[in-house]
Amino acid sequence: MNKRIARRAAAIGAGIALMLAAAAPASADLSYSPEALPVTLHCGAQTIELIKPTGPAPILVAQTADGTGVFFILRVTDTATGTVVFSLPDSALAGFASTQDLVTCTGIGPISGREVIVLGFFTAAGG
Repeated sequence: MNKRIARRAAAIGAGIALMLAAAAPASADLSYSPEALPVTLHCGAQTIELIKPTGPAPILVAQTADGTGVFFILRVTDTATGTVVFSLPDSALAGFASTQDLVTCTGIGPISGREVIVLGFFTAAGG
């Protein structure tokens, strides 16, 4: 059973990595894309400014002096209703929890305009 969960998490991770690879060339000019949406996340004492690129990929991109960093969204919950708006399967969440430092952040959904709680993880910025 654990091997099945690990394979599923690896497959989802590979899919996200492929989406990231496809989005990476366009990420340098995200702020100039009329479809890209700015997002501010409050993760504990840290406030992070990000961009939601166009397309369905569950990622947010941050441009820093060190390069492009990415926040992978694993679950989004509407704060007012407690409704889970988006989530990977529990087995995938468990897989990421065992390999990544997950963080919980709050912010305003760029499309809904509602306050949300976001579970995810950051990748290091790279040039």
